[in-house]
Amino acid sequence: NCTGLVHFIDEDCNIFANNSLITATYAMFHNCNKMLNTNGLEGMLDPLENLTDASYMFYGCAAMTGTLPNGFFSENENLTTANGVFSGCSGLTELPARLFRKNKTDTNNVPYLTSMKSVFYNCTNLGGVVTSDFFAGAPNIRTIGIANTDTIPNSSSRYTLYGFFGNTKVEGYFEDFLSKLPMLTDISYLFYHASENRALKYCYYDNNGVDDEYGNSLSIALFENNTLLQNTSYAFQNCAGLTGCIPYKTVSGNVVSIFESCKSNIVNVANMFAGCSMLTGNDIDNSAMVGIADSLFKNCTNLQNVSGFFRGNTNHTFSIPNNMFDGCTALANASYLFYNCTLLQGSIPVNMFNS
Repeated sequence: NCTGLVHFIDEDCNIFANNSLITATYAMFHNCNKMLNTNGLEGMLDPLENLTDASYMFYGCAAMTGTLPNGFFSENENLTTANGVFSGCSGLTELPARLFRKNKTDTNNVPYLTSMKSVFYNCTNLGGVVTSDFFAGAPNIRTIGIANTDTIPNSSSRYTLYGFFGNTKVEGYFEDFLSKLPMLTDISYLFYHASENRALKYCYYDNNGVDDEYGNSLSIALFENNTLLQNTSYAFQNCAGLTGCIPYKTVSGNVVSIFESCKSNIVNVANMFAGCSMLTGNDIDNSAMVGIADSLFKNCTNLQNVSGFFRGNTNHTFSIPNNMFDGCTALANASYLFYNCTLLQGSIPVNMFNS
């Protein structure tokens, strides 16, 4: 809370050069909201080979500007927790391509890191695209969801930080940016916005070595490698830039939805697309993504909460698909499921919950 600290982090900053035994930088510069960054973060943490907790290190450092360097955590092999590190750094403008590797060809790992909640929440000027390699090198991360700052020292406030990229200007992502996280269970509030925001509107994929753009802002492959995923609640709330529809495809006559790979573990999808007014149930010209699927959650046997899943879709007509929750034997909360969907058409399928 040194709010008067102005000029500290200079270029080639090497403040940790002779302090390799440091294990925590928790809330180190918390709310130093006048502290400048003149490219001084490059290699800053490299000497800290024993660092385990970097949470909230630069929380609220609103005067820090520019682009974060690639591989900021690349040398911190023992890191276990890094929640909210840059949350509230509203002067940051561009995402790095990679958090854990400085170069695309690097193979180093940060194997013990499990928690990276709300790292860029409220970085309100942060833009760019989440690349395929963004999380490469940290294969054991389990949560990038919502964070509660219960233990900020010398603070009377308890902050709730809504999501990894919550309230940012991130414009798009590659469909496989989560694929490097096979242990992932929680992406709650991932791209959450407190009010309608059209920043998130692009989804990219590798088309034989060339970066190409989907016509739809969602990809069938988004959770393809996240078989343990449990919580996607509020992940895209108020992302009004999302266009197209909730993807699925048919494989050998069977419906495969965006949740297919994690259907044995998914528990909470509440309000995942709440306020996404540009999502539609109409077909678009893309064979992998056509409409809101029949059997969208079929046999998701642990799914408990779908509250508000379609809430706020007021721009497009759509109808309730067949067998949408067939086999969802644990389903307990479907409140507000179609709340204010004023253009919902057709009848309620008799097999909506049970074929």
